[in-house]
Amino acid sequence: EKEIQKIVDEAKRNFKVDEIIVKHRIGYVDVGEISFLVIVLSPHREEGFNAIKFIIDEVKRKAPIWKKEILSNGEEIWKQTNNNNNEQVKEEWEKRNKICKERSENKINGEKKGG
Repeated sequence: EKEIQKIVDEAKRNFKVDEIIVKHRIGYVDVGEISFLVIVLSPHREEGFNAIKFIIDEVKRKAPIWKKEILSNGEEIWKQTNNNNNEQVKEEWEKRNKICKERSENKINGEKKGG
């Protein structure tokens, strides 16, 4: 939350906007549900749109946001969403995805053979 507030403060300094409201959901969020909301009040839409884009891009880049993905096979994976440039995190994510894919394929193939 502190990092998000810093980003909002920076956006207020850099764009001609009257007000910025940011809400980030914490806790369980179903796939497809809104988890991040940015509202900008601005006399000019281009400034407002640019402020929104800046905030979203900076939050994705800077804020330490972790999420736990719960896959259809019950597997749970923790991911830090803003650390895609870290090679170690990327390798771990790819390894976990490979394992999940293999488990899913085995489950599907097992169901097909048994059905």
